[in-house]
Amino acid sequence: ERAPSSLRALLTSLGYTDREAEAEKVQAELVAAKFDEISARKGLIARALFRGERERVEEGIRAISAISGARTSEALYIAAVLEALGEEEAALQTLEAARGLAPDEPAIYRAEGKLLQRLDRDEEAKERYRAALALRPQDAGLRELLGQIEQIERPDEAYAQTAEALLERRVEASGYPTTILQDLTVQTVYENGLGSTFHQLAGQIHNEEGARSFRAYPIVYTPG
Repeated sequence: ERAPSSLRALLTSLGYTDREAEAEKVQAELVAAKFDEISARKGLIARALFRGERERVEEGIRAISAISGARTSEALYIAAVLEALGEEEAALQTLEAARGLAPDEPAIYRAEGKLLQRLDRDEEAKERYRAALALRPQDAGLRELLGQIEQIERPDEAYAQTAEALLERRVEASGYPTTILQDLTVQTVYENGLGSTFHQLAGQIHNEEGARSFRAYPIVYTPG
């Protein structure tokens, strides 16, 4: 009987090849040797989903549920698998149960919102996105999701100039390749201590040199 560590090493090496059947056997052996081997179980579930082996998928997610307990990451995974099986209501129930155990976890509200939106239950989706934003207001991705079904405004964007106002600032010539019409940065700090940055930049190009200088603009990513 091979040790779990050697099986994991073999599985990693097989991942660089096309030996799918052998990799599946190793995953099954690893799961048999170590019940809480979630990564291998997920690999088996993915293969069973692809082949339409519903019973094996359901058996796999029951095992992961028993192993993981209240872990949010595994609840999100199980809900995604249930949706793939066409069990949308069961997926929603899984997310609802996870939310009850971790009410301050925005990822759960996000997942609920996306699933509800896919089910055309937009009003409920809005509630989940708003709840997630209340916990993580600096999350631009969440604002974008909510913006797909509801017109929302960012307070920091109120400081931005309209296109009409920017056009009025144009000049005939400045003696430079470009004229900066607006360079605005608004930083917002939320009650949870996190923050976001809004930047508006507008320029007028006067010649080819100016066009080259504005060909690319660096955007610094700051994880929220």
